[in-house]
Amino acid sequence: MENTLNSPQNLRPEDELQYIRKIIADSRAAFVEDGKPYIMWGLIVAIGMGFTYFSALTQRDLGVAWVWIVLVLFGWGYIIYYMLKKKKQPARAHSFIDRIQGAIWGACGGSIGLVVLLIMFNWHSDPLFGSINPLFICFISAMILGIAYFLSGDRK
Repeated sequence: MENTLNSPQNLRPEDELQYIRKIIADSRAAFVEDGKPYIMWGLIVAIGMGFTYFSALTQRDLGVAWVWIVLVLFGWGYIIYYMLKKKKQPARAHSFIDRIQGAIWGACGGSIGLVVLLIMFNWHSDPLFGSINPLFICFISAMILGIAYFLSGDRK
């Protein structure tokens, strides 16, 4: 049997467990971030939801679709700025967990943006299949964010 970890073949079980614990501890330490993108997206969604709620409460069309489009574009702009700023910092070792987290948040963030844009541009324009009311953006965004937080949360 080939050993893929490049460690000696005749390790004791205690040493192997210690090695596995070290890998897990290093992965957890490498995963720690400042959380600014999460805070920014939380604020963006809160502003969008508040505006949507106020529009529904007053029963007026306050251009909710355009507000969401602007908010999503602002969020994407912030993420691009944040990533460019992060690239200027010294690189740290990337683990398998980093790639998983990047895939989860990239997929969920992209999905939210795509869903919001599709709902906004499809609103009142598809008589054959119907359309989704923009008021449901809050619900759909919350579901997708819930999936991302569940998948990336620390469950002990």
